[in-house]
Amino acid sequence: MPNPNSIAINIKTLNTLLKAQTPLERINTIVEVTEDAVFVSQLDLAGQYLTWLFSLADTDIKIATLKNSLLFPEFASLVDITQSLYAVEIEQMSADRPVSGVKTEVKGLRSLQSILSDVDAYLVAGSIEQSDEHMFVEWDSDHELLRFAPLADVSLASIVAEILAHEIPVDPALMAAFSKEQTEAPMRISAEVLKSVQPAVFSTSASS
Repeated sequence: MPNPNSIAINIKTLNTLLKAQTPLERINTIVEVTEDAVFVSQLDLAGQYLTWLFSLADTDIKIATLKNSLLFPEFASLVDITQSLYAVEIEQMSADRPVSGVKTEVKGLRSLQSILSDVDAYLVAGSIEQSDEHMFVEWDSDHELLRFAPLADVSLASIVAEILAHEIPVDPALMAAFSKEQTEAPMRISAEVLKSVQPAVFSTSASS
């Protein structure tokens, strides 16, 4: 088992380094300091932005997400379009427990626990709330893995701006809090880029 004191020292140093970097630089650093990492994505705005950053970095970080097709019909479409646009493979996983009262265990799919057992670190698109300061990395004692949050200091407004500027596909329902123009852009762009996919998530008019 890793030495907790050694881990604490290394994490403090690593966090200081990551704090001074851009999100893209942080991804490259994570690749350098880990042997095998996975990004656990929720396919939300921050998650899609982080996936786009992966496409800019020379990284082999894996991506995994909960198979939510039973809860959200547009889920499969967003997975398909993201994989096609960024040439990534997104592993769909079963939940370790029911989600919103719905049993999501799917035969043939690995659980999050199983996926994490094969890596030495994982990434999340959210933040690590331990103090008033932004934390970009912590030791997950439950799984004995490093947990990275490369977007810990990135605001939602900045993420939305990047989504629009770089035509990042997202679920338009998650853009509902913003203006009509911001809601329409990812739908229009994604549908035009991958017409053959014709994802249901992008087929609904933003004005309806």
